[in-house]
Amino acid sequence: MEVKCIVTHLLESNCYIISSGGEAAVIDPGEYTAELDKALNDINYSLKYILLTHTHFDHMSGALQVKDKTGASLCVHELDIPGLTDYNLNLGYSGMKFCKTADISLKDGQKLRLGNEDITVMHTPGHTAGGVCYITGNMIFTGDTLFAGTIGRTDFPGGSYDNIIASLRKIDKLDGDFVIYPGHGPATTLKSERENNVYMGHMDNDSYFM
Repeated sequence: MEVKCIVTHLLESNCYIISSGGEAAVIDPGEYTAELDKALNDINYSLKYILLTHTHFDHMSGALQVKDKTGASLCVHELDIPGLTDYNLNLGYSGMKFCKTADISLKDGQKLRLGNEDITVMHTPGHTAGGVCYITGNMIFTGDTLFAGTIGRTDFPGGSYDNIIASLRKIDKLDGDFVIYPGHGPATTLKSERENNVYMGHMDNDSYFM
């Protein structure tokens, strides 16, 4: 699986383009920038999916334009679909344009085929009710569930500290090491987070939220 990261201007959220076997997907197009437009024009693959880790505005504000340009299917966990249209849930404001519906309603454990590889949906609530991670090969796209050294906020509508800690335990139980591609900030590894992130449960819990 090939990965390209584009950092948007909107809260510096990470947008990823992943590709395999002649197909591609965009994860969290938080803003439709000139760089994202060029990247979509440059890929020689069919864009199959728009994958949202959650429906906060800074992770989906470019989704409508990507969909209009490519016809890709918008994929959202079933519990976060209301956030596509509810400004209270997506933290946006009136006048912002988002996709109104999901083409594919996701569930925990669901698999999506992209080229030669599977993408597994892991439901990881806590930042939002329907937050997910996408796992493929040795990579996890964690959205705002897990960052390098910290975790996502839980004080927004649909958030829950207890739920995000349970989600981290779920990630922690995965066998082996993975490259972590978060929704903000630098990439990290699951091994590093197990060793250094207090919220993973291996250290005293005295850190900070991002």
